[in-house]
Amino acid sequence: MKTRTLIWIVAGALALPTTLAGQEHHERHGQMMEQGATMMHMGQEHGTMGVGMMMHPGPDFLLEQKQALKLSDEQVQRLQELKNELSTFHRAHMNRVMPLRQRATEALHAEQPDLDAYETALEAWAAEHVEMQVAMARYWQQSLAVLGDEQRSKVHFGLHLLHQMRGEMGEGMMHGREMESHEDGGH
Repeated sequence: MKTRTLIWIVAGALALPTTLAGQEHHERHGQMMEQGATMMHMGQEHGTMGVGMMMHPGPDFLLEQKQALKLSDEQVQRLQELKNELSTFHRAHMNRVMPLRQRATEALHAEQPDLDAYETALEAWAAEHVEMQVAMARYWQQSLAVLGDEQRSKVHFGLHLLHQMRGEMGEGMMHGREMESHEDGGH
């Protein structure tokens, strides 16, 4: 996360008009910005940036935000249950995927590579991957359903900020690569 980008976002939020009604909105927006930044930091710390993970962080992501979201004891308990269920599902998934990966590797690197066996193992691995992504999406939806409207709004806002900042950083990196390419005489 680029600190400069976050500063610009916060500075932009602070530049909003502050009428009495607007000031109340501004204060809530400022709190949401702060919570969004916390959520982005936590997301990066806990590996929620992997394939599929950004869209479906999971119940553990919400549990890490329990103070910012002001989760009740009941919400924490339900999210913990979902986290445990997802963890069990994930372990079973890994137990199914690892042999498929091994089979694919062996088929490809054999003295006489067996591309049919390689393809079969990859297709099975891909099906398992799809199943895991769908399960993560389901657990994410179930996790969001535990939250109240205001809590969900905070989560969506934080993830929206994260998505925007990642996009800006990606554009900056692409621009940097283009600059390097032009400096090296490439096009």
